[in-house]
Amino acid sequence: MHDGTDEAYGAMSEGAPPPHGRTAQTKGTARIVDVARRAQVSPATVSRVFNGSRGVKALHRERVLRAIDELDYRPNLLARNLRRQKAGMIGVLVSDIENPHFTAMVRAVEDATYRRGYRVLLCNTDESADKQRAYLEMLAAERALGVILAPSDPAGQEIATLLDLGIPVVAFDRPVDDPRADAVVADNRDAGRRATDYLRAAGHARIGFIGDAGVATCVARQAGYEEVLRAANLPLRIADGRSRIAGGAAAVEELVRDEEPTALVVANNLMTIGALRVLRAARARSDVGRRDRRPLLGRDRRTAADGARTAGAPNGRARRRTVAGAVGDGPHGGAAQCLRVQSNRARVGPKSGRVAGETAAP
Repeated sequence: MHDGTDEAYGAMSEGAPPPHGRTAQTKGTARIVDVARRAQVSPATVSRVFNGSRGVKALHRERVLRAIDELDYRPNLLARNLRRQKAGMIGVLVSDIENPHFTAMVRAVEDATYRRGYRVLLCNTDESADKQRAYLEMLAAERALGVILAPSDPAGQEIATLLDLGIPVVAFDRPVDDPRADAVVADNRDAGRRATDYLRAAGHARIGFIGDAGVATCVARQAGYEEVLRAANLPLRIADGRSRIAGGAAAVEELVRDEEPTALVVANNLMTIGALRVLRAARARSDVGRRDRRPLLGRDRRTAADGARTAGAPNGRARRRTVAGAVGDGPHGGAAQCLRVQSNRARVGPKSGRVAGETAAP
């Protein structure tokens, strides 16, 4: 629909002198017309790229983004917000900013939004429903352009309020209850199942699980673990690590008090760190033998970031509703999982094995 206009504008722009007789564009002072001239498209096309509109050729979109980078173009956010009656801001809520899993995710979101001329407001909820409600009410009052969140309270009424106001919501890591919201999540039950299957195939029968009964992703991974062991008529060995490093360490100590497991599945990366510290300390003691060289499967911190970059990519599958490029092709889509195997440089368990971390497939 717009291609003919852009081609004509590009033809007129070729060889045109810089505006107002300038010999070079000063970074940070560019206008939308300067970006259009550099990209050889119309100013309307530049605006459509910023707004995430459809109907822009991939070639033209790439030229606009490159021109924005080269000219360091900074849109007049105040004027644009007044026209839209919305802030050019994306709210991002995470449940624990100290968790590298979320740190990597936020970095991926910030990269994607900045390239499109938006800014990120980061909020940390500490798994508190009250903090989630306060932040989302603030973002609704400020008329944020969109919200990306790892929900602490998936059923929070404030999520419905955002959607009622026409503010798109994309959940990541965990879905929300409102079916109008998009979600970029992993298939966590399948991840727990495949991790446990991996250890069963290596010959392990006493497999422990460290999770967190208060976190939906951990509960789903535990369900996959239980499914495999129940099908094999094997006992469950489960300890709650409270999604913290110290909790993971305490959970290992709890699991080894009785008939200790020969292998462990750990539901998140922080608990994995705690578990590894205990196992490595035990291995360093002189009275420890081969029994402490047990394989451990834990959550890789790159999963969420990889998912965010896929969702934000121009050619990504997620396409239904735009939040600065992070969008979804359906209300709740689950990413498949795979096992990434890393060398342990030691024999482990009944057979020669490796420490493995499970992560989202590219």
